[in-house]
Amino acid sequence: MDLKRLTFEEALAAAPDFQAMLHLWNSKRRGAPLPDWSDFEFADFRGWHADIVLSVFDSDAPDPYFVLSGETFTQALDFNVKGVHFSEGWPRLFDLQFREHFGAIRRSGLIGLTEGRIAISARNFLSIRVLELPVRASGDDVGRLIHVVRVFSE
Repeated sequence: MDLKRLTFEEALAAAPDFQAMLHLWNSKRRGAPLPDWSDFEFADFRGWHADIVLSVFDSDAPDPYFVLSGETFTQALDFNVKGVHFSEGWPRLFDLQFREHFGAIRRSGLIGLTEGRIAISARNFLSIRVLELPVRASGDDVGRLIHVVRVFSE
């Protein structure tokens, strides 16, 4: 997997297909380094609902716990990640790459961009592109992630 952590401007250049979500996230910052989850409304995600996966950091560990999985990700994996920590769903990937990736996002507040191929049971491989938008949860630190998912069949 190719994992990047980017500023808003770098993310716009690297992920033009996510431009609308990046601008939404940026508009909710209102001059702060990060927006707060409470600044978002369900209607803000119109047109993106199926592509959204939400997670929370429910401990000091950089291991997101999924609280919502949109149809795009659920159907692609044939598995609903709601109620699962990342490390439970993909333990090897978590240990090899994502522990550091999510830890860096939590420390820096930078936007994550994940691209690559994942093996799934129904098919050999699936190409995936995920924008990871950090948000606060009524505090100053990254407490949640809005994952915006693009899936490409091979």
